[in-house]
Amino acid sequence: MRVSEEVAEIINKVFVLAKNAHFELITPELALYVICQNKIFAEAFENCGGRIKELDYNLRTYLDEYIETVDSEGNPEFSRGMGMVLGYAQESAENSGKHWVELPHLIHAMYGLKESYAVYYMRAQGVEQAELLQEMSIAYEEKSGENAIREDTRQEDEEERQRRVFISSMPFV
Repeated sequence: MRVSEEVAEIINKVFVLAKNAHFELITPELALYVICQNKIFAEAFENCGGRIKELDYNLRTYLDEYIETVDSEGNPEFSRGMGMVLGYAQESAENSGKHWVELPHLIHAMYGLKESYAVYYMRAQGVEQAELLQEMSIAYEEKSGENAIREDTRQEDEEERQRRVFISSMPFV
């Protein structure tokens, strides 16, 4: 499965957190707990009327109370639910014509689970899939626009610098 840089970073953080906490399994709730730290997700969630700190707290409490820990130093495994999320996310990416799994695909896949506290905690705050994905899309577009503006500014600065170099190299009569 090919994933975006953002999703790779999230999966790595989830794995490290699970390993350090000696969790037996990597679950959708653990993944969403890490995703709460993502600026775009947090902004979109709050734009939908959700409270990111409350979601973070609920997920942390869930993890503390319900996720089994192990004494060994072995690597955690994906739970059945997390395996389904990754599979659904890949399918969602392919169906949308993307070459890799992006964060919205993971969120879409989580909402596809029939039983998940991750989804329960989002819906308990009135945050539904369609609105959340739309807000995330808007946030990504704004970020892309900001990056484009920065790139245009860099290009204009470089063109101005080159123009000055050209003018200063011209012989004056």
